[in-house]
Amino acid sequence: ATLIVAGDVTAKELKPLAEKYYGSIKERAPTFIRKRPDIEWPDESKRVTRRDARVREATWMRYYPASGYAGAGAEKGAALDVLAEILGGGTTSRLYRSLVVEQGLSTGVQSWYEGSRLDGGKFGLYALPQVGGSLDKLEEGVENELANFLAEGVSDEELDRAKTVIVASAVYARDNQRSMAYAYGEGLMTGMSVQKIHEWPDRIRDVTKEDVMEAARSVLQDTHAVTGELLPGGAM
Repeated sequence: ATLIVAGDVTAKELKPLAEKYYGSIKERAPTFIRKRPDIEWPDESKRVTRRDARVREATWMRYYPASGYAGAGAEKGAALDVLAEILGGGTTSRLYRSLVVEQGLSTGVQSWYEGSRLDGGKFGLYALPQVGGSLDKLEEGVENELANFLAEGVSDEELDRAKTVIVASAVYARDNQRSMAYAYGEGLMTGMSVQKIHEWPDRIRDVTKEDVMEAARSVLQDTHAVTGELLPGGAM
């Protein structure tokens, strides 16, 4: 077990308390060794469609395989975070401007990188069609924009904006003791070191346009994606 403590306390003050309340707990079971099956990503792209009577508006989602922070390394992990911010991190992102503002195909779109995993991570995309809109056209719009991004590359403005947003959120998170403790605990439990966690904002600042495009090609090109559709109606 790992104990994470954040707040106005020193290691000298904390150690006797940890020994008193945690060190006194007797061993109650044999040491547990977790044996996890290897994650096997599909050897071909797949689609999963579900219907539910409680659903009012359709939802589209897609996952691409991506290495987690521990496997990808600090530099590539940072590049994948920046890529997610550029593609679908907010109202100024590529996908939002194209699908929501310019084409009117979607009411909301988002992308993210799940790197905090013991095994392989995932790169995700999520989109909601306009009311009464077509999921097929929405999916086509997403794929076209991804293809355009891979062909055109990323601009200096996009890169700077994404890095500024991510670094600012990391700095502000340090003002919240719970958020800071959670970040360190999550990182340590998934194979990162304290130094790498602490230096993460610096890793983001160092990301280049070439890093972002290399990360994009690694997850978006020649990989097998899993696409999900949640639709209104009865069960399928």
